[in-house]
Order: sequence, then structure tokens, then C-alpha cells
Amino acid sequence: MAIVTLTNLYTYLDNGPWSLLAASDGATVGAHSASRFSFTFNDGTDNAGYTVSAVGTGFSYDGTTPTGGAMTSVTITDASGHLVLKVAGIAADSPASDLSLFASYEFGWTGPGGGAPHAQHWNAWSLLLSGSDVINGTSDGDY
Repeated sequence: MAIVTLTNLYTYLDNGPWSLLAASDGATVGAHSASRFSFTFNDGTDNAGYTVSAVGTGFSYDGTTPTGGAMTSVTITDASGHLVLKVAGIAADSPASDLSLFASYEFGWTGPGGGAPHAQHWNAWSLLLSGSDVINGTSDGDY
């Protein structure tokens, strides 16, 4: 069971919150180790400066592309480093913990016709929230 915590910064997003998990329109991979994977949205994107970080165990990579590992939490911070939302308590043996699948949804893939990769951000959210989860919202109109 994951526990999702939204902050007031989430409530005041100019763009739909789903776009926080759509990196194919421009993001740079930052820290990546056996226990941490993060990327930051590039300037000129809807979420410029926002950083998505996954923490867990057994993370492996092909270059900077995750190939394995189990996430236990995901955080999203704004360009100033303030917490926007956190998904914690992801069970290491649940489908929601699959780092490589999460990253493939985040960054998308190029289909047989070529062209730019297309993020599957709805699938990324569905993956994170695939159990009996608790969502702690704000006192404002969260959507």
C-alpha cells in the first residue's frame, strides 16, 4: 500500500498533475546509483526545474536507463527544491516498485513508425497507485 502526500504546491500547479510523470518532452537524468534515480525537467518544458526522484534498492542501469530495481518511494520537488508530492511505502515486491517499467513510462519509447518518444504518464501514475493506497490531499481543490 502506497501513501501519497500532496502539498499545497501540488494544488497550484499551472499544468495538469499528470504531466509531472511525462519526461519525454525534455528531461535530464541526474543522480543514479544502486538506490537512487532522478531526473529534472529541462527549461522550456511544462515543468521546468521540477525533479522526480525514486529511492529504493538494487537499481541497475544501461548507461542512465534503468534496467532493474525496486522503488520504495518517489518524490517530486519544484525548481526551488520544495516538496510537491511524495509517494511512500511502495512494497518492494509489488508491481508498483518496478523501476525499469516506471522509467519506460516516464520517458516513453519510439514506436515502429519512428518519431519522438511518447511518455505513458497515465501508466506511470497507474503503476504507482496499483494497490490499496492512501492519498492525503490538501485543504484546497486537488485534482
